[in-house]
Amino acid sequence: MDAVNFTNRIWYPLLRNLGLKQRPPYQMRHTAATLMLAAGENPEWVANVLGHSTTEMLFRVYSRFVPNLTRNDGLAFAGLVNGHLGKHAVEAAAAKPAPSTDNAAALAALQSLSPEQLATLLTLAKTAS
Repeated sequence: MDAVNFTNRIWYPLLRNLGLKQRPPYQMRHTAATLMLAAGENPEWVANVLGHSTTEMLFRVYSRFVPNLTRNDGLAFAGLVNGHLGKHAVEAAAAKPAPSTDNAAALAALQSLSPEQLATLLTLAKTAS
């Protein structure tokens, strides 16, 4: 496929027909990466598809589109901890929006774990990802 021919005869007319601003086809990779990450695809796989050797650049550019990466309240990890320590805390967290004091509760829950429990939890978290 001739890239210049595709761009001039198909890509730009398509954008005009859709009422979109003209941009090079190369920008489709940014859209694809954003959509893949927002859908929850494995960042290592996305980086591989884009031809990156590591996920460093991927996270630097697209981190805001990774689910839960922009949320800095600790609830994802607290949910994992509480899920292994008792289902009631997970159900309570899902039932209402968490105020900022839940960060302290999550930290307290983590600090109450024995080293063995924490090691088990970290192992489970690693195998889940």
